[in-house]
Amino acid sequence: MQAIYTYIVLTVIRQLPFIFALFVFVGVMANGFGQSIGQVDTVYLDIDKDLASQLLPFESIYELAQFHSPVLKQQNADIESKAAAIQSLKWTFLSGVGLTSGLTRGNQSVVTNDNSNYPLLSLSNGYRFGFNANISVGDLLSRRPNIRQAQATQKFAMARRDVLAQELRRELYRIYQATLLSQRMLRLYIEGQQVALVAFQTAEINWKENRLAASDYSSASQLYTQAQAKVEGERVAVSMNLFDLVTLAGVPMAQLQRLQR
Repeated sequence: MQAIYTYIVLTVIRQLPFIFALFVFVGVMANGFGQSIGQVDTVYLDIDKDLASQLLPFESIYELAQFHSPVLKQQNADIESKAAAIQSLKWTFLSGVGLTSGLTRGNQSVVTNDNSNYPLLSLSNGYRFGFNANISVGDLLSRRPNIRQAQATQKFAMARRDVLAQELRRELYRIYQATLLSQRMLRLYIEGQQVALVAFQTAEINWKENRLAASDYSSASQLYTQAQAKVEGERVAVSMNLFDLVTLAGVPMAQLQRLQR
């Protein structure tokens, strides 16, 4: 009785890799095995086709990124802010200049050479206009250096934008190529996983018929599990690369897809 119990336990333990692999395989088939590579692209991209034929060319993606990248948008806003500061400095000296006006009416007038019949000559009647200028000599002398300093700051911001654009282009190209490579690797891993599955199923049949050693059956099971792990790992890598591509470009995946004819 003890020997039978031991045999049953050992049999169940030996079947654990097969049971695990079977559950994984059923789950993958239920989700459309080999048809989707992540939430970011399940609607727009087909894993069975080369991504290079589905995505826009790199230069087109970079042109979109130049207008929609959050990094470049922030830098452009900084440049516009510095341009507005320059315009403000050009007219700062006018803060001490002002005009005044008023209207008064009365009946007292200066009688000179019989001008009492002309109300406009009255000191109490009519409109009054005034001009006031209070300009600091320091502000006046420092106006031009301050403007030059602000212009230099603007040029620095523009140069910084060019640097950011180059960094964006380099990083975008790296992600673009990594996405294409990871998708090709995923397709190879899927083929390898299918071969490993056939080998595992064959080994499982032979093991049940006592035509294969337990160690060989265990090796086939491990190879299949490793192949499946590679597929899932590369599937995640493709999805992450696509997410990075969308983030850097600043547009949704639908705008990065090549129009299909």
